[in-house]
Amino acid sequence: MISQKNGKPARIYDGEYPLTGILKCPQCGAGMVISRTTNRNKDGSKQKLTYYACGNWKNKGTTVCHSNMVRVEKANTFVYNQLDKLLSDEKFFKEVVGRVNREHRILKENAIKEREVQEKNLQKIKVRQQRNHELYEDSEISREEFLTRREELNRKLCELRGKQTETSMVILEEGKISRKRADLERKPCCQECSRSWNDFS
Repeated sequence: MISQKNGKPARIYDGEYPLTGILKCPQCGAGMVISRTTNRNKDGSKQKLTYYACGNWKNKGTTVCHSNMVRVEKANTFVYNQLDKLLSDEKFFKEVVGRVNREHRILKENAIKEREVQEKNLQKIKVRQQRNHELYEDSEISREEFLTRREELNRKLCELRGKQTETSMVILEEGKISRKRADLERKPCCQECSRSWNDFS
């Protein structure tokens, strides 16, 4: 790690570097961002170097944190090598898939239960709407009260239908993911599994 001793650094570069924001500063925990420096070689030529650096240092200077810079090439290579090792470990891969399966199964089960509750609430609103009309037709409530109740019930009905749509989307998406996971688990090669995994994770 390299520490910048003085001053506030220049602007943040917006290049496409995969670990930007994912790497965390070992000192303050902020996301690491891109920082570039220019070094002069012995022959007089210039060399531009790219680093991951503390985001707090990049934005606020040394009063908040130090640069804690690490070369992009070294960081990327290390992380990629670790990922390769993990993804080539079939036992580890199956454990990850199993954990994700459980999480998605729970999410789908909760969504199904929520849909059942929403359907019951929908029926209750419809009963109240019908009752409101009956009370008005029997002159048991005024027109003003009838309209107020109708507006309130329509508002609740609209909100409920919106929630039903969200719940249905969750169930639909979870169904798609379940089918992709099933295909993934049938793949014999772990390398092929890792590629399929990236398609839907």
